[in-house]
Amino acid sequence: MLDYIRSNAQSFGIKLAFGIIILVFVFWGVGSFTDHNSGNTVATVNGEAILMQQFEQAYQNAEDAALRNSPGITREDLKNGGLGLQVLQELASDMLLGQEAASHGIAVSPRELRQAVVQIKAFQDAQERFDPEAYKIFLAARRTSPAQYEQSLSVSLLRDKLYAMITSPAWTTPDEVKNHYNFLRQTRQVEYIFLPAKKFAAAEPAEAEMRAYYDEHREDFILPPKVAVEYVLVEPESLLKATDEKNSGTQPETQKDGTDRLHEVLDSLMEDNILNKNLNESAARFGLPARKTALLTQPEIEKTFGLAPDKAAVLLAGSPGSPVDTVLESQERYFIARVLETAPRTSAPFDDVKEAIAARLKTEKGLEAAREQAASQLNKLGDASLTETRKEEFRIRTASLQRMGNLEDFEPDAALVEAIFSSAPQQWISTVFAVDSKTEGAGALLCRTIAVRDPDPQEWQSLQGLMENITARDRADGLFQTFVLNLFARAKVEILNRDIIERKGF
Repeated sequence: MLDYIRSNAQSFGIKLAFGIIILVFVFWGVGSFTDHNSGNTVATVNGEAILMQQFEQAYQNAEDAALRNSPGITREDLKNGGLGLQVLQELASDMLLGQEAASHGIAVSPRELRQAVVQIKAFQDAQERFDPEAYKIFLAARRTSPAQYEQSLSVSLLRDKLYAMITSPAWTTPDEVKNHYNFLRQTRQVEYIFLPAKKFAAAEPAEAEMRAYYDEHREDFILPPKVAVEYVLVEPESLLKATDEKNSGTQPETQKDGTDRLHEVLDSLMEDNILNKNLNESAARFGLPARKTALLTQPEIEKTFGLAPDKAAVLLAGSPGSPVDTVLESQERYFIARVLETAPRTSAPFDDVKEAIAARLKTEKGLEAAREQAASQLNKLGDASLTETRKEEFRIRTASLQRMGNLEDFEPDAALVEAIFSSAPQQWISTVFAVDSKTEGAGALLCRTIAVRDPDPQEWQSLQGLMENITARDRADGLFQTFVLNLFARAKVEILNRDIIERKGF
């Protein structure tokens, strides 16, 4: 987790993770917090306004990032999960850092901002020179203006300056680094007993029991929304090749001519689509076919067309017979689409999931019986070493486990790993764990540590420098998080438009 946080220190997700902690302490604990309602201002931070346009842009960016990074999640899920409050915290954090920087005369100069922009790879050409056209295209694809992007970049650079200033006193000792390394790389040898639920036969559930389970767990049997579309796929390379063949004997198109041709085709197809003209006839003018899909879920759309979640969601949001009023882009391919048919999110009929419910109930009853049997065995085991005969009697297995890892053949289980690394050697852990085996399904597990192994000294020699950097960065991150928490603790944050933040009516 620490490695993930370090490598994604500027990502929105990590900032939100820290932000949730800050919100708990500040907005509902320490500090000053009130709630009003006022026009174009969403909230104020020490009297400085967070405007509605500013909040909406930040929310859109956060929503798009979450949809891209978490296939299957919906905008409604994000709204109900409190994304609005998390975005507000991020904006408030940036504003507090800006206010603190200004009080110390710290700023980002226009020259520093220009240098940062021209060094970003996405804005460079093949010779690694700044390409203004690439800069404009990149920002247009993300629905932001140069001014908005540069303001956001300036805030990020200012945060980096404050981070460097606040964390400069951070230091570590050699013993601390070595202890940190030993903690992370320690290996434990464990003995465990696994009792599969399927070994404890359960009676076939009655119809009434299955019906009651269906009514209580209806959300588990939701069929996702689906959409069928008619579409034209435009691939620039194929389009230009077809054009060159049609115009054989003439001079091949230049890159600029090819780009103009692509825009001409896309604009023409989009215009015909919006005017509800026959899409197949429109595509045929350019030597392209129009195709149709069956009803597809969002993950099926993403897999079929290689579309990002937010692009696939555009198709699902359409109504039957309506054109999609934007060109969908994926991996240098372009889609002009029209919605043909939709199927709303609904519950699967009881008869369709009856067998699955029966299997679930039998597994749950078998798991409960397995846990009862495991608890009974736990009382008989004792903490002494077991003979081979006793090991065979209890079907005891052994495995090696590293911190942050998981037992071989079992699905990841953080609580189990934490218990193993917190337990004393030779003592059976008193908890009976419900686990999932990749080969034997659900079941009950008992375990204990029988040996603790520190990492290889030779490995330490090769990783010492890396661990020094990691430990120093952890210390610096802790200092900066404390600094931000203190800023919030002294701040006056006022929410003036809670409906916007909670997306009521959206």
